[in-house]
Amino acid sequence: MSVALDKDKAIIVPAYNASSTIRETLESIQLQQSGLDRVSCIVVADDHSIDDTATVAHSCWKSNVPLVVSRNSENKGERATVNAAVDALPENVDWFFILHADDIAKPNWLEVILRGIDHAPPRTASFTASYDVLFPDGRVEQGENLGEARKVLIEGTPLSIRDTLKRGCWFKISSCAIRVSAFRDVGKFMPNMPQLGDWEFVLRVLRAGLTIEYIPLCLSVYRQTAQGVSSKSFREHRDVKEALVILDQFRDFLPFRDMATRHLYYLRTLARRAGASVVRGDVQRLKTAITVGIHVAASLCNSCLRSSGKRTEGSR
Repeated sequence: MSVALDKDKAIIVPAYNASSTIRETLESIQLQQSGLDRVSCIVVADDHSIDDTATVAHSCWKSNVPLVVSRNSENKGERATVNAAVDALPENVDWFFILHADDIAKPNWLEVILRGIDHAPPRTASFTASYDVLFPDGRVEQGENLGEARKVLIEGTPLSIRDTLKRGCWFKISSCAIRVSAFRDVGKFMPNMPQLGDWEFVLRVLRAGLTIEYIPLCLSVYRQTAQGVSSKSFREHRDVKEALVILDQFRDFLPFRDMATRHLYYLRTLARRAGASVVRGDVQRLKTAITVGIHVAASLCNSCLRSSGKRTEGSR
């Protein structure tokens, strides 16, 4: 006798002008080996696309799992769009998955992560996994494939926060799964952080004492495109701007030496980009690099002053 499963999971597909890729994304969801019978709905969260993303999504969806296409009245960015999509989920949904509309889920994606969810303790807030990178020229760079038994638990400790600040974001948001209650408790995604919002969210999860489980298996394919958020970030140095906000927000977890190392890293990064801008004759990008560099230097000076103040207080 078959056992009826609760349909208490949802998949959110944030999309913006994704008509050329969303078909492959949604087809990869429909080709899952197992797990779709536990999904209550697929939500295509359309951030006010000006192409026919919604039409393509409807035309390729053949599964019995309901497909919901929600469209913003204006472009709000991925973070705010996902936050709204989570708010609109049915009350019985306890976990949601995220799969970007230009990424591809591997056939065992749901099966592997659902197996982890079924054995996860209450302190586990999220699952993430490795992935392959698909470049525009068709080249594929493979990620880790060490197996489920090599799963890593990143617990919410000061050491984990410090390591995450030093290493940068190891969390793959596309193809991840997040517990709804944990997402709401730690405060959702920051809408004004399109580039590093996943890093900032992970740090808040760890600061709340929650755990993230990393599965070293390639469960998705990340499509690298010139139009992606990361590519735009490098042109505008948005990643460095957001990094400064994060370093200030979590400054108590980094000693001055590590804080200085991160600042110097960003200064070197901006110097390289400025040099490339000179070579290409990109005056606007050069000006932005100089402006952001001044902010980095000022932030480093402030960190130095705070560190000196702490040493002075400690010597009294």
